[in-house]
Amino acid sequence: MSKEFDKILQQSGTGQPQRLLKALDPATFDLHDFTTEDWLLFAYNFAKSVNYYAINNDENPSDDWQCFFKEFNPEDQDINSRTHKEYKKLKEVIDATITTYKEEQNLTPHLTLFVCF
Repeated sequence: MSKEFDKILQQSGTGQPQRLLKALDPATFDLHDFTTEDWLLFAYNFAKSVNYYAINNDENPSDDWQCFFKEFNPEDQDINSRTHKEYKKLKEVIDATITTYKEEQNLTPHLTLFVCF
């Protein structure tokens, strides 16, 4: 009986790194399979539905929030999905705009936080 017990104790077993599921690794997870450009397009389209209230005007909205994302969609196109024919062109514009801001390092604080997160 002691030989069988010794065999059990000498097995290395399974450590925590060996039990790690690759599917749970954050590096392999894409949220809705969206790229940065997709998220900016989503935010631009969603901002149309969110009212903007000026500081001194609490009762009536003065505008919507699209003006904060306007520089990523300069032609103000209504593109609401990846299947839209102008999506590829807009994605290139957004990518070029982000690249320019990275080089010049002058992206506004609210868009910097949005792009980072």
